[in-house]
Amino acid sequence: MYVLSAKYGLRPENQISAPYDLVLALDTRKRLKANEKRMSTLLPLLSRQIQEYNLKGREIYFAGGKLYLEALTLAVCNGKPTCPDAPVHLSSLGHGRGGIGKQLGTLK
Repeated sequence: MYVLSAKYGLRPENQISAPYDLVLALDTRKRLKANEKRMSTLLPLLSRQIQEYNLKGREIYFAGGKLYLEALTLAVCNGKPTCPDAPVHLSSLGHGRGGIGKQLGTLK
């Protein structure tokens, strides 16, 4: 299992990170500008990590917010919003159907 971090990209679940204060969020114009900058470094990082962690040809089940799903999709699709021939198949765990608790509840 991996955790998708706004700062570190994909992290193995057992890899500890120092605390940080970065998120992908849509709530203010200032944050949107910060997101643009963050995404410009996050997307290439995610693309490299998909290769490094040997995730090509695998299915990735995703629980999380809209911007995190978009970041992962863009990384998988080389900057495009969709790609039918994606090297990785993304499956959302209830995105848009409630908070993270409801999304993770689909795993039970």
